[in-house]
Amino acid sequence: MRFVLPALLMMACNPSGTGASFASGDFDFQTTDVDDGCLDGAFDTLFMPEGTANDFGTPIYVPALDELPASYSIDLADPFGSMPVEVSGDEETREIRGAQTTDVEYDSENNPGCLIDALIDVDLTIDDADSVHGTATLELGSFDEASCPVVSNTAGCDVVLSLSGTRR
Repeated sequence: MRFVLPALLMMACNPSGTGASFASGDFDFQTTDVDDGCLDGAFDTLFMPEGTANDFGTPIYVPALDELPASYSIDLADPFGSMPVEVSGDEETREIRGAQTTDVEYDSENNPGCLIDALIDVDLTIDDADSVHGTATLELGSFDEASCPVVSNTAGCDVVLSLSGTRR
């Protein structure tokens, strides 16, 4: 996946009650679905270029309960780079609210010079000691350069990614 977010991380609910014993670690994430509320599916190819689950390409650290709240940077695939995140939660949750990245070039091949900004919220659910799933909501804005595709609301539109992660 090109956008490793959110991604990407952070609300972990554990129906089996093992949230308190969930150990921190690096997880390999995939985008498993895209709901593009911006460009009628154009973001599908950015986040899932082959139309199937797409790997982020870099591991994402998910903290244990005793490390919360936590602040650190995650490395995302190009064109997003590194992004600072703040993770909070409780025994059953991990969440990121308001992570930001700016001036990301959207589709350099077809729309060179089109820069977008992203405000990102991530919610994860802990499935077991080695797997998580959740969503990353990207509020995308800007789209104001001449090379950008036309969106109905340049102030912001949402792309929601479904995510799954497994411990490295």
